[in-house]
Amino acid sequence: MSSRDVFLAEPNCAEVTLEGEIDIANCAQIPLTVEGLCRAGFRRIRIDMDAVTFIDCSAVHAFVDATERARQHGCTVVLTRVRERALRVLQLLELDTVLVERA
Repeated sequence: MSSRDVFLAEPNCAEVTLEGEIDIANCAQIPLTVEGLCRAGFRRIRIDMDAVTFIDCSAVHAFVDATERARQHGCTVVLTRVRERALRVLQLLELDTVLVERA
């Protein structure tokens, strides 16, 4: 995983752009980043998944953990621009309706 960018998408909304493979070797930073953004005052965090090529169950757990941490701070997290393969994993786990922003 490479976090390419964190930027202000709109007032009180940060966007985190991820790329590459998100797996057990590199997903631990996701919940920490989200929690840090919530503590910094952002109320909505979007995670751009357009450049993500692979996710495993550890990545899914990291997204769920990030969502839970955000809720504890009164924030929301959504995954955006999720590619087909990653979306399929989330659909199989019935998490697509919870985590993925619909256009």
